[in-house]
Amino acid sequence: MLVVAPTSPDGRELQHAQAARLALRPNFIVETIDLVAENVTPAMSRTERLRYQSGDPVVDPAIGVHTELVARADAMVFVFPTRWWTPPPVLKAWIERVFVPDVAFVLDDHRVRPNLRQLRAVVGITTHAHPEVIGHGGDGARRMLLRTMRLNAPRRVRTDWLVDPDDAVISKRLSRL
Repeated sequence: MLVVAPTSPDGRELQHAQAARLALRPNFIVETIDLVAENVTPAMSRTERLRYQSGDPVVDPAIGVHTELVARADAMVFVFPTRWWTPPPVLKAWIERVFVPDVAFVLDDHRVRPNLRQLRAVVGITTHAHPEVIGHGGDGARRMLLRTMRLNAPRRVRTDWLVDPDDAVISKRLSRL
């Protein structure tokens, strides 16, 4: 189980990430990545972009550790704020750096094939957003995150999406995994 949480100054993501960890610990080994604490930059460097389609796309050793965690995760929980109907740039940049060829997918005979074989569930927990406002904006964060994860798994992946939940809701929903 992998919990990814880019934090905001008010700390709601940290609180929700902690609630997720507590709910998951009885049944899973839980690894956590705090993108802000690990100083993940919100833009790829030129070197990262040039190496993206090479046989060795990972430049940063910390991102290399993250690719190993993603490759072996059976479930992933993303905790982040939604602003302007999208996830924060640091989360999008992290996904671009970690979900690379031979980790998330394989390029085979000019076809993209999913490679997250063990992934069974993806949960998005978003803060700073009202469900009605998100819906009117097209719900881009949910679509981007959940579709991306499902496309990289060769079998059906359970998904769940929580908007500004309290800790009891997080505990109840995650206990179903």
